[in-house]
Amino acid sequence: MSTASGGTSPVHDHPLSPIKGIGPARQKLLRELLSIHTVQDLAAASAETIESLFRETGQSITRSKAADWITQAKHLAESMDSALGSNVPPEDTHRPLQISLAADAKSLENLPPNAVVAEPVEVAKDESETQLEQPGVTASTAELIKLRVCKIILIQPPNAGVPQMATERDRSLPSPVLAEQPFQLNVVFELDRLASLAILPQASYSLQGFAKSLTYPHRAIALGESVLHFLAGHHSPYSATIVGSGLPSGLYRLQLLIAFQGISIPFGMHEIPRFQVV
Repeated sequence: MSTASGGTSPVHDHPLSPIKGIGPARQKLLRELLSIHTVQDLAAASAETIESLFRETGQSITRSKAADWITQAKHLAESMDSALGSNVPPEDTHRPLQISLAADAKSLENLPPNAVVAEPVEVAKDESETQLEQPGVTASTAELIKLRVCKIILIQPPNAGVPQMATERDRSLPSPVLAEQPFQLNVVFELDRLASLAILPQASYSLQGFAKSLTYPHRAIALGESVLHFLAGHHSPYSATIVGSGLPSGLYRLQLLIAFQGISIPFGMHEIPRFQVV
């Protein structure tokens, strides 16, 4: 997101370059694996999720290192918030004193020379103040929101095959997946307590899928990403769909990542530990 020339970039537009330990290659991985583009995105991320996905791609990132990145991002966001606040221009003490016509006659006596009698003006309430007064999703309330994956449905070929279902309790697919043939993955999940909170119109989520080979050579294959789904106006359960282009034969672990944008809910990860492609 660009800003006007000479302006100060908002916190959520600040890139990841100032974070120690995150070079161009790791920035690229964070963008592709977790949709982390800015300092604000990183500040809301989960160290466990970062460690897990980096490990799947062969990157040796410890959880403590990921936690250090998140801490740096939070400190940078706070410092930029303070800097933006300090840029508010001071009140003009030389402007004429305004007095409302609603005052009584005695209050109009002995006016100073620079006094200007002004009509009563209805002051519009700032939108940010209105937002703070409404119950919304904040960092503290987001901790109460629990993401629970109810079921994963695999359909091969997409939209036409017989569905296979893995549930919250039985995290396995009943039949093998056919090699080199496209398939569809539908994920249904719930967000407990979210319905009782006010959420912003831009709050959304998306689904990303990865298949990690459990046999040599070990590798992680990106299965794709769903379109953005907006949370406002919808109720639990929620769902998202991705279509994979097909996998070589072998044994895999399926990893599904639900990422949120515009709302402080941590990423959600769900796995099918083993599934076979034949």
